[in-house]
Amino acid sequence: MDNLIHMLDDLIELARDGSSALRFSDRGNEMLKKMYTVGIYATILELASDISFLIKRKCSISSPIVLRSLFEMYVELLYIIHIPDGFDTRFCDSAAACKRGIKHVAESPDPSFDLVRGERAAEQLAKINDLLGEKYTESKLLKRCQDLDKKTAFKLEDHYRVTYRLLCLHAHPDYETITKRHRKEISSKDYTFTFEPKISLHDREVYSLKTEEFVCNAIYEIHKFLAIDIPPKVSTKLEEVIGEFNDHPHPDLASNPRGSSCCCPAFLRPSTASSNRFFASVKLFSALFPFAFSLFTFSISACPSPCML
Repeated sequence: MDNLIHMLDDLIELARDGSSALRFSDRGNEMLKKMYTVGIYATILELASDISFLIKRKCSISSPIVLRSLFEMYVELLYIIHIPDGFDTRFCDSAAACKRGIKHVAESPDPSFDLVRGERAAEQLAKINDLLGEKYTESKLLKRCQDLDKKTAFKLEDHYRVTYRLLCLHAHPDYETITKRHRKEISSKDYTFTFEPKISLHDREVYSLKTEEFVCNAIYEIHKFLAIDIPPKVSTKLEEVIGEFNDHPHPDLASNPRGSSCCCPAFLRPSTASSNRFFASVKLFSALFPFAFSLFTFSISACPSPCML
């Protein structure tokens, strides 16, 4: 497992070094689409690097939370690349989120919002309403996963219904997840509390394998989307990681003695020498767990670009 993590670190570093090759000369909407996609890719690499760091520090609390964000970015990358109107849909979703924030500011009695009220806010709302039209409906993460499953072999609905939902138990207050994580059994009827629980070997493996899956697929997809060859050093390391990944035993939920809520493993198909193409397939567990999550959050201090329309 340590070897796989170190190989992932090397791959991320090489991918970052090779990012200078991610060039495009488009204009207008196509330029914005590619700029956004490359930005998502950069986010994926940074989140993956953070997860690797947390795993090596045996951080059981934050590792799955960051992995949840990585999954959202991974779906976003695939959605923009593979769904013809995906970029337009997500741009409108961003504008709609901004609209909700502006409306809340306008209605809030909080005096700290006074500077962003008035004509400027009204102008922004008018432009956003004109952009969205009357028929706009917000896209949902599950629906985006289902749309992608119709066009790709990534099995993202399975990922959403198991992987994402289980990771959400770590990202949001959940009694069972938190107490199980911090509880240390002394006897069958007696427990003690550990303030900084260490990640289990099982969870460490599963989080690492999921991170590697998302990173490897993201590297391939971004280069194909931009019609750019994967740099030779990145391609060589990519092959090594895929080979190590496929040779590594993949734990499943039933084999976990702690019964923690972790994501399910996925298996990368070996890539071909000519194209480095591979897809992810998922082993779906039958057990589902209660969960609570929200798809989007909004911060008035960091409005998305449609606010500047």
